Amino acid sequence: MANKWLGRIPASEYHADRFGSVPTLSASCAATIANDCLARAYHEHPRLGAASRESSKEQDEGTLIHAVLLGTMEPGQFVGIEANDWRTKAAKEARDAAQADGKIPFLMRQYERIVNACDRIRDALLREGIDFSECMTEHAALWEARATNGATVQCRSMLDAFNPADMMVTDLKSTDSAHPRAFRASVERYGYDIQAHAYRLAVDACMPDFVGRTRFQWAVVETKAPYVVAVYQPAGSMRELGRVKWEQAVDKWEHALRADRWTGYVDGVGLIEASPWSITEAVAEGGSYDENV
Repeated sequence: MANKWLGRIPASEYHADRFGSVPTLSASCAATIANDCLARAYHEHPRLGAASRESSKEQDEGTLIHAVLLGTMEPGQFVGIEANDWRTKAAKEARDAAQADGKIPFLMRQYERIVNACDRIRDALLREGIDFSECMTEHAALWEARATNGATVQCRSMLDAFNPADMMVTDLKSTDSAHPRAFRASVERYGYDIQAHAYRLAVDACMPDFVGRTRFQWAVVETKAPYVVAVYQPAGSMRELGRVKWEQAVDKWEHALRADRWTGYVDGVGLIEASPWSITEAVAEGGSYDENV
């Protein structure tokens, strides 16, 4: 598979991963490998376990915010339902029908609130120098990574926004809190550090004349008033952490795919070490501790 841009394609097509003879590794799949295990990555991959996942209200809202701000809303992707809540039989039936048709249902009042909020968020992003109308939005790329043993690993990425003028990749995140402490926790919990590294590699692979010039930032937007916006870039320590975790995930993925062996949290019998704080607490309470036991 040659490194290439696929351009803007429907998210459903991208996530189905029907691009070649072998399953491809995405940043989210790599994050599952790093933060969970290979068995979970297999279970969730569309070409392997193909487990279906129900989206949450927050995820649906995030999808709508992305579509509005990035200008990528597909016809019929969202369905507004006239009801005060989901408790009535008619509302439930309309919701279920929309979901069965692969669409995302919203109560009209929720839909209108989010769309109106996006106007305020867009203005805040512009003040931070982010104009998605100048970017390639939701463009997908197929590219190759190398495992430590030299084997080729087929990868895929879908970038929220990429501006070739300044080689900046912007990933849009919607959240309850854009505070730096809260977002740092999200980066580590959901593997956004891996994503930051992988997306730069994807651009470098597809634009080899500009290798090393690609930059990355997160545009973090709050989904509740006053809709605070914060823009962050990964510091050197976070970039290095993302690199290490990505390369480890690539190696594990390559081996698992080749051997068709998808291990859980440990391969064989693992050891559970005592945490440093529990040892300190036991000693402080008058106990003795021998690390050679």
